[in-house]
Amino acid sequence: MAQETELAGWFEASMNFDMENVRPFLEQVEANLSLGLNVDRLVKHTEATQLDTANGSAFQVTFDGEPVEVRYSAYLDDLDAPDLYFFVKSEVLADAIDAEMEAFCGKMGI
Repeated sequence: MAQETELAGWFEASMNFDMENVRPFLEQVEANLSLGLNVDRLVKHTEATQLDTANGSAFQVTFDGEPVEVRYSAYLDDLDAPDLYFFVKSEVLADAIDAEMEAFCGKMGI
């Protein structure tokens, strides 16, 4: 379940991924939620993240026919395993992304 963040009105969905699973996960999110994610851009963004740093980006998606701002961040504390964070103002969208994370783990057996 999504967590409300320290930023008032923002909700978080986050998880640690092996770098090789970032693209398949983002492709799954886009296939199932049809947000209009630029998967290539997000993968490049994640791969460009330096060790022990966070690399953030903000963009807009469409969810349930409405525009929603997304703050995407990758944090790399392990060379090949970034933490991915999605911050959104829609609790429903945060829960949907969180559900995709759980489904991805189930599919991958992790």
